[in-house]
Amino acid sequence: MNNKLHNIGMILIFLTITACSDNAPPPSDPEDFTNSLNQESLSDIENISERLSESLDIVRKDLPITVDDVTTLEGIDSDELTVIYNYRIKVSGLDPSEKSKFESDIQNVNTRNICNNPKTSKFLEMGVSYNYNYQDLDNISIRGFEVTKDICDNL
Repeated sequence: MNNKLHNIGMILIFLTITACSDNAPPPSDPEDFTNSLNQESLSDIENISERLSESLDIVRKDLPITVDDVTTLEGIDSDELTVIYNYRIKVSGLDPSEKSKFESDIQNVNTRNICNNPKTSKFLEMGVSYNYNYQDLDNISIRGFEVTKDICDNL
């Protein structure tokens, strides 16, 4: 699961850099991209948000994406500088303790993956956040969570 999530994250990072380039090749160093973004105006940030959304349209064409035996990425969206993942897990009828453990496990794994990845860390520095939502087979929501720079700084 971690490897497939990592690959999806890398695709999104590539698409984000490409989307923000105004048809210029993406900078070879994410730090160069970060520095150039820090000089952008609010209208440029809104443009980046719009282009991020357009880039996610490319990923949406491949949905659903099977992540592992029990997890499927069914939707991906953005809201300004937030990337929103919507997953379905192939389980139902979790009792409260199983649900609590699952929620804790998925939050810990995904948070570490985002925070410990140098490329996604650069985007966190720019204000991008990652929102994870899960539903089981009975359409019961499993507590979602968000990964932000502040969360990573406090790990």
